[in-house]
Amino acid sequence: MTQLKPPTVNTNRKGRKAKRGVKSGVERMKIGREMFEEEQKKEIARRKVEEKRQEELVKKRKLVEEEQLDQEIEKKKIRLTVFVKGEDGSTYPEKKKTDVVEAMKNNSVRTYTNANKDVPFQWIEGTFRKTIKAIHSMSGDGNCGFRAVAFEVYKDEDDWYKVKQKMKNTYLKYKDTLYKGVGTEMENKVEEDIMMNRLDSFKSPCLVNDDLPLWFSTFTCPQVVADTYQRPVILYCYLENFVNGEIRRFYESQVFFPLIEMEMSKTEYPISLLLSHTHFYSIDYQRTPTGRLRKFTKPTINHDHARIRRDNPTLCSTDFSILYT
Repeated sequence: MTQLKPPTVNTNRKGRKAKRGVKSGVERMKIGREMFEEEQKKEIARRKVEEKRQEELVKKRKLVEEEQLDQEIEKKKIRLTVFVKGEDGSTYPEKKKTDVVEAMKNNSVRTYTNANKDVPFQWIEGTFRKTIKAIHSMSGDGNCGFRAVAFEVYKDEDDWYKVKQKMKNTYLKYKDTLYKGVGTEMENKVEEDIMMNRLDSFKSPCLVNDDLPLWFSTFTCPQVVADTYQRPVILYCYLENFVNGEIRRFYESQVFFPLIEMEMSKTEYPISLLLSHTHFYSIDYQRTPTGRLRKFTKPTINHDHARIRRDNPTLCSTDFSILYT
C-alpha cells in the first residue's frame, strides 16, 4: 500500500498529450471576443479612411466646379466688339472703348502661381509640372486658344485676331503641301474649308454648338502656329471622368516643331498651351538667372512630324526637333 501513487487528473481523455497553450472554453471565448473587437476597430478605421477619401473627392469636385463657374463668368464678361476693315481689306474686331470694357481691361486674364493649391496645376502631369512658373487663363469667348497664342506672342490676349490673320497667310501658303490631309480628296477639301472658316472668323463670343468648328483645333492649329511664329509649340491636354465616384485622369503632352525655318535660340521660347475642360491656358516656365529654360521633361514629338517631313523633303530640309534635346 505504501508503494501506491496518489490519483492524477486525466487532462487528455483521447489518450494524446495536451498541447502547450491550449485554452479552456472560457479563455477561447475571451480571445475570440478580443479578436472580434480588434477587427471592429480596424473596420471603423477603414471606414474613416474611406470617408476622408470621399471628402477629398467632394472638395476636388467643388474646386473643378468653381473653376468652371469662373469660366462661365468670364464668358458673360466678354468685351463688346465691332468689325472694322483693315488696310489689306480684311476685317478684324476692334474693342469698343466703353466704361465697362475699360473696367474689365486688367481682369480678363486670370493668373495662377501656386502649384500646391491652384487647380490648373493639377491638370498637368507631375513630371512636367515641376518647372512651370505660372498658368494664365484666357477669356472664355470661344477664341481662348487663339487668345492663349496671342498672350504668348504679343503679351496681350486681345491680339488674337492678329494670330488668326498670320496663321491664315501661313496656311494658304502650305495648304497643298505641309498641311495636306491623308484622307480622300473630298475629305481633304472638307478639312480645308473648316480650317479656312476658322481662320476667317472673328466672331466673339462663339459659344453655341454651331460655333464649335471655329474653335482652336488641337489637330491642325498647333503646327500652323509653330510654322507661323517659327517657335516650338508645346501642348498639354487634360481630361477627367468620374467613374464609380472616382476621378479618372488622362494626361497627354506633345511638341510641334516648325517645319520650314527656326532659329536655334527659339527653342528657349516655346509657345506653351494647356487645354482642360474645353478651355485654353497659357503657360510660363521657370527660368535661370540668365533667362534660359530650366531643365524639364520633354514632351513627345508630334506623331505627324516625321510623316510630313518625309512627304515634303524639299521644303523640310532640316529637322529642327534635333535641337530639342
